[in-house]
Amino acid sequence: MVTFCVCSAYVVLRSGAFGDDYSFLHSIQFDSGEPILRHNFKEGRYISGLLHYISFSNVSTVSGLVALRIASFFGMLATFLTLYITYRKSLSNTQILYLIPLLFSLPIFSQYLGFATTWAGFWGLCLSLVATKLLLNARRLLQASGFLLLLSLYFLSQLLPFWVFAFLAFNFLVNKSQLNEMLRLTLRVVYLQLLAGITSQVFRILINNQLNIEESGRIQLVSTEDITAKVYWFFSRIFVSVLRPYQIGSPSSFEAFLTSSLMFLLILFTFVLARKKFTPNKPTKIVILEFALIQALAILSLAPLLLWNQNQIEFRLIGAGSFVTVSILWVSLLQIMEVERKMFLNVGLLSLILFLVLLNVSRTLELRTKPFESKERFITSSIQHCEEAGKEGKLVIKMPEVWPKRNLLGDYSIGTDLQMSWVPIPNIKLTLKDIARAKVEAEVYVSTGLSYSQEDCLINFTDYVNRNWMQLSHDDPLKLFLLNLTSNKPLLKE
Repeated sequence: MVTFCVCSAYVVLRSGAFGDDYSFLHSIQFDSGEPILRHNFKEGRYISGLLHYISFSNVSTVSGLVALRIASFFGMLATFLTLYITYRKSLSNTQILYLIPLLFSLPIFSQYLGFATTWAGFWGLCLSLVATKLLLNARRLLQASGFLLLLSLYFLSQLLPFWVFAFLAFNFLVNKSQLNEMLRLTLRVVYLQLLAGITSQVFRILINNQLNIEESGRIQLVSTEDITAKVYWFFSRIFVSVLRPYQIGSPSSFEAFLTSSLMFLLILFTFVLARKKFTPNKPTKIVILEFALIQALAILSLAPLLLWNQNQIEFRLIGAGSFVTVSILWVSLLQIMEVERKMFLNVGLLSLILFLVLLNVSRTLELRTKPFESKERFITSSIQHCEEAGKEGKLVIKMPEVWPKRNLLGDYSIGTDLQMSWVPIPNIKLTLKDIARAKVEAEVYVSTGLSYSQEDCLINFTDYVNRNWMQLSHDDPLKLFLLNLTSNKPLLKE
């Protein structure tokens, strides 16, 4: 557990800015900060919008974003503590201390830790866990409903309220809940979640109309002609991601089917064994139905993706389903194995946790930190070259025709965040501010047929791609990690 926290802290301290981190910080430093509020408000994320506005207002440089990633780290610790307090009577200390790092070694959590803009998401995750605890108590349903509405106004468009279904599945597994109780609680949560979701959307429409904020395309309902394609895309996520929880490679159809089928059979087998151990007389048919209901909770945790017009490709948005998969696997295995009495099982689990933690650190370094550092070196050296040459004109960014991509899932496939249209200009201006250059107030242009003179400072990202990204491996970072165990060859050229 200590190793897990230390390695997570290392990721937090070593990571750089990515994507929205630049646009949010740029909005505060060079604008009024209003774009941050509008960006969040048009999707109904009023609470997270205010939190982002306040937090980014207290950061002045890219390097200062580490403070927000530290906030993510403490949000993660708060989630751990809440999980421990909630289930310390249902699990032994040994079991829960194994479960926490096994569950939170999913790639999505290292993703959260690596972004400054997602610090509020980790604290929202903790609120989702608290909401789940309240929902289980019939006397505290009013409070639970308030928490669900709060979460819907917090991060509805990024599925945060629907983590309640994942935590509910975890509760059923830990407490070995019976089918009737599981059905009753599931229907209660579905009803209250629908009520909170509809109420939050009414608030969103009324508030945004009053503030004259346009609706985001990300949360428009799917059109009738696109329903078939949407259903296919939605259920394919189960095979591509939910049942491949620790993998981030983009598989072929055959590979996705094979690996997800093996995982499905494994979690089904371990679940049945665990249930039969404690209730040997229970009919296998009932056990299968209990398993099916828990799987249904994994699907419910992703439900908004089936309703919205746009497919959310961000890998971190579909983590709740993966959380259910690993919960079934590890809770069932720890219930079957009496780890307190068997030294070799302890050694095996500790080795597995260490492997998963180091794998996540390796993934973050290869896919986020090294590209960030390489990009910043290139921008800084380009600016220094212009200064040495005495170029005092405008700053012009030349973009490559093709950006590199990895054969990975979601935003892991992005070779560099420079390919996001909202990143290059904020990135350049914030880098100028970080290195305290006089050109920080200069106009920055993206070259799209724009003519520029010899006096202009050209930052040619085509050269950056040619120098740094042609050596990029497109393999799953799991393969890179295994290769790095036997080789010190760097992924990127210096």
